Amino acid sequence: MLEKDTQQQRRRSELVRAAREKSATARCYRAGYCDNTRCDVRDVLVMAKNHLESIGELHCPSCRRRLLLSAHSFGVRGEETAEQYDAIKNQRARDYVANQIVNERLRREQGDSLVILKRVSDIKSGVTLDELQAMFRERDQRDTHA
Repeated sequence: MLEKDTQQQRRRSELVRAAREKSATARCYRAGYCDNTRCDVRDVLVMAKNHLESIGELHCPSCRRRLLLSAHSFGVRGEETAEQYDAIKNQRARDYVANQIVNERLRREQGDSLVILKRVSDIKSGVTLDELQAMFRERDQRDTHA
């Protein structure tokens, strides 16, 4: 058990060092997942001032069980700098909006059925701002011609 804790501390130190090299920003994020089936909490995100070395491990605020790191919906892998986390959030927001536009188009094409059939090629991921702008332009053109 002691060896496992030492390995985790070493890994955590490596993540902190890598994050510091990437950015001088004084915000860092770490997230975790509570896998206790009797607990209502699932995802926990921690934003630290300078770095996360002072935070040994994360515990669920509800059941106090140790959180699983990087097993969560925030998209944080290990420790992320403010710029990295902001980029993750922005990308997720662009993907979400792009998929809403795709869903609108599919509803028009398939009708207002309860089940919308999507092809894998319809699911958008990694959408750039230029691609999103083109999707909006295409949607607006389709709406004006309808």
